Amino acid sequence: MPVIYLAAFQAGPDSLVEAIALTEDGKLVGRHLSSTIDWAKRDIVRSGHRQDYAKHYPGGYELVWIDDPSTDPRWTDVVR
Repeated sequence: MPVIYLAAFQAGPDSLVEAIALTEDGKLVGRHLSSTIDWAKRDIVRSGHRQDYAKHYPGGYELVWIDDPSTDPRWTDVVR
């Protein structure tokens, strides 16, 4: 089953967090600004985003949250 990787980053000095969703081949399929990491984890998997993911993978997909995108090889391999 295809995987969509999810991760979050500090979006700037105002403390917002940007959640990002990438396919296994590095295509950006979702992004969302949230107030905290916990909200980012919830917001990036809400129904509107899931509809976008389903358009890319109509046969189904697995969502995988990456806690530390700076060191996790699954994320670093995707963004190369």
